[in-house]
Amino acid sequence: MPTDTLETIKLALQYGPWGGMIALAILWFNSVLKSKKDVELVKSEYQRQRDDARTHFDEFREIYRQQREEASARFEAVVAMYEKNAELVKAYQKLADDQVSVLSLVIERLKEANEIARNNLYCPVERIRETRVLERGPSKQ
Repeated sequence: MPTDTLETIKLALQYGPWGGMIALAILWFNSVLKSKKDVELVKSEYQRQRDDARTHFDEFREIYRQQREEASARFEAVVAMYEKNAELVKAYQKLADDQVSVLSLVIERLKEANEIARNNLYCPVERIRETRVLERGPSKQ
């Protein structure tokens, strides 16, 4: 069967008046075949592009899933750090409260020690002498 238009016309001229009809039929049949081939070609190209798009979409979905998991892990790490810092603050507050009570006790004891030191200005021998002097009165020496 001829595929070229010129060959088809030459063949049609060999058959006389029916050759034109035969030529038209052959040209129509060739155009139908060509259009079917074109349709198949377009379908195959569409399928290839669709498969490529699906592959790219699957790659994108996988990358997005990995990034989402990484972000989720980072967020969980941040939450864990926040909770540990909150516990640290509570422990530090308790330590600070304990230190306040210790400092208050130390200041109180220092005041007592200062008062004792002011009341004991002399050495024990002098204190005893001074106490005797006060009890007996001034010495006659």
